[in-house]
Amino acid sequence: MSWQSVFFSANGRMGQRDFWIAALILIVAWIVSHVLHFFAFFAWLLLTYCWICILSKRLHDAGRSGWLNLVPFILGCGAGLISLVIGGVAAITALAMGGSHADWTMLLGSMGIIAGLWGVVFLVDLVFLLWVGLGHSDTGDNRYGPPPVSWLGSPAPPAAA
Repeated sequence: MSWQSVFFSANGRMGQRDFWIAALILIVAWIVSHVLHFFAFFAWLLLTYCWICILSKRLHDAGRSGWLNLVPFILGCGAGLISLVIGGVAAITALAMGGSHADWTMLLGSMGIIAGLWGVVFLVDLVFLLWVGLGHSDTGDNRYGPPPVSWLGSPAPPAAA
C-alpha cells in the first residue's frame, strides 16, 4: 500500500499502528496548515478527505462500514445549526432591546450553552476516534478485503520458539 492510497483512498483495510501514524501525520499537517492563511481552508478540505479515508479503512479493518464516519459529522452539523440559532436569537435580542446589562448577560449565557454543546461534540468525536483507532481488527479476510499490509514496512516477525 502506498502513501497515496493511505491518504486518498477509502478502500481496503488499515491496522492500528498504521492508523495512528497516519493520524499523527494528519494532525501535524493540520497544525502546519494554519500558516497558509487564505489557502488554509483548501488545505483543511483536503485534510478532511484524508481523515475520512483513514477512518474508513480502519472501520473496514474491524468489519464495519465506512459510512459510520457520518455519525460525528452529522453531530457536528447539528451542533453548528443549534449554535447558530441560539447565538443568533441571543444577539438579535440583545441588540433589539437596547443593549442593557441584562440583555448582554443573556447573550453571554447563551454563549456558555454553545460552548458546552461544542464540548460535548468534542468529547463524542474523541471517543469515536479512540473507538475506531483502538478497536479490534478482523484477523482474517472480511468483506473489505484481506488483512492489511503495512505501508511502512512489515513489523518484526515473532521470535521462533
